[in-house]
Amino acid sequence: TFDFNFIVPENAPSGAYDVKARAYEKDATGIVINEGSASNSMKILQINKKIGIAITTETTLPTEDMDYSIVVYDQASEQADADVSIVIYTPDKEEFKKEIVRSGETSTIELKPASPPGHWSIQATLGELKETREFFVEEFEDLTFNLENETLTITNTGNVPYTNPVEITIGGITEVKQVNGLPVGESKRFRLVAPDGEYEIMVGDGLNKNELGTTFLTGK
Repeated sequence: TFDFNFIVPENAPSGAYDVKARAYEKDATGIVINEGSASNSMKILQINKKIGIAITTETTLPTEDMDYSIVVYDQASEQADADVSIVIYTPDKEEFKKEIVRSGETSTIELKPASPPGHWSIQATLGELKETREFFVEEFEDLTFNLENETLTITNTGNVPYTNPVEITIGGITEVKQVNGLPVGESKRFRLVAPDGEYEIMVGDGLNKNELGTTFLTGK
């Protein structure tokens, strides 16, 4: 009968281990003349010790999706499988998204063009373990244009107030209008006038021009 105990090292990898015992007797010349053995098994559990957050890039535009993955390490610094609670925070510390993800798998944060610029954060929680990783969303200026009869609607579809000139071309004649502090998501309307006739309408911000088609205008 064997009765003993031992300490398992803190960094011992998880899994099944065999415990073997052997008793033997030797003669005067050292040859084993009698022996017996027995074995049993024991299991070392996996203990989650650390969380890591991997991201594809530390800086992104709001028009691009952000990929990330959670890595969980056990007592032997080996990757472990676990369900991790995730909260995505905006720069104002407001919750953008909450979800449960599987460690080792790639997840996506689907940003929107109007997502506010600044330092966002990913917070991962598993039991008492917590980890936070930041990424930066850049400023993004963008306008959309809509022409309906004689009215041109300009909408700020970026993530910062828009303060820049806009070119409006009516039949080859260009006017420049200053758009001052157009808030995110809001619109400004212009009524287009020209001598009676059908005109091709183009608008742009100096770098890009958009053809809005033709419309019939009246006036001077």
